[in-house]
Amino acid sequence: MKKVYAKNKKTDCLLLIAAAFFAALGIFFSLKFSENTKLPYADVQLRAAKRMEKALEAVVDYCDKNSIAIQDEDINQTGLIGPEWTALTTSLGILDAKRTALTPDWAALMVKFYKDAGLKEGDTVCAGFSGSFPGLCIATICAANEMDLNIKAIPSIGSSMYGATREKLNIITILTLLQNESIIDCDILAVSLGGDFDSGRGNILFPDSRKIMMGIAENSGFQIIYEESVADSIKKRLSIYGDDVSCFVNVGGASVNMGIGSYGVAFPNGLVRTLKYIPSFEERGLMFEYLVRGVDVIHLLNIKDLAAKNGLSIDPTPLPKAGESFVYYTITKNKTPAFISVLITLMLIFILIHQKITFRKKAMDRIMEDINRRFS
Repeated sequence: MKKVYAKNKKTDCLLLIAAAFFAALGIFFSLKFSENTKLPYADVQLRAAKRMEKALEAVVDYCDKNSIAIQDEDINQTGLIGPEWTALTTSLGILDAKRTALTPDWAALMVKFYKDAGLKEGDTVCAGFSGSFPGLCIATICAANEMDLNIKAIPSIGSSMYGATREKLNIITILTLLQNESIIDCDILAVSLGGDFDSGRGNILFPDSRKIMMGIAENSGFQIIYEESVADSIKKRLSIYGDDVSCFVNVGGASVNMGIGSYGVAFPNGLVRTLKYIPSFEERGLMFEYLVRGVDVIHLLNIKDLAAKNGLSIDPTPLPKAGESFVYYTITKNKTPAFISVLITLMLIFILIHQKITFRKKAMDRIMEDINRRFS
């Protein structure tokens, strides 16, 4: 009896190993024979990325003409990596994330986000821009322009480290420059100081930083948002943006866009259409305000994570050209190998179960025969 049991156990193990082998084989061949299929709107993506390339070239030309030094940390010579600490620096920043956000194909990714959100020609995108990621601000606009979307923006002058931290090349200057060069088309509705509580605070190294930022805001000629509280600043923005909003884009970590507290920090990156829980307090931020109103939100903050998930290079050098990333493609999986492996695996499992049942039935029959012999 023991020999029969050992033999049956060995057979079970072999069947389990075979089932696992065929399952793994199916997954392997499904991945091996998967195809990268170009997205149907890849041409629009490429035009957006090339528009961003022109924008980057215009910024470099502006730096040359105005004797604005390119920082040593700006290894790709874009002009969009600012000094670590200036009067416009309001928070910490991660250098490789800032450089990652300068690849032109971010504009292609924004086209994908807009398409996934169902936006079409004539729809309105409202954007909250921080000076922390000037490249992403440009990408957001380039994508909207190529899709013939209306884009309205409220930029904040403050920036985290290595963003648009120069007084002579702040986010307002960059966007105005590109508008004047007819590279981008964006309706700048108003400007704010940014920083802690949207009041220009957060810079302890430059006591006059808020005064400098206010001077930049006043010289811009745009309406200035400077409210007593974050809640008031949020309400002001909602009023300025108006009711015609098809999608809201947040670039960076401005408190008025993300809200105060941990909820904004936990907000998912990329395109967000719904959330299980939305806070109800007044300072919850514009991202939550628009979700409550049924408006899709695109959140651009955890840049390296977004890049990795969407086929964009992380901290590349040299800077990739438009059209070189995976963001133009989708994976089409060959399901046939997986289907065959599932059938084989199920068949082996069926055989295993059948053998188990048969073995137990035979064992019970032997036991009953033995009992009958003893008591007969």
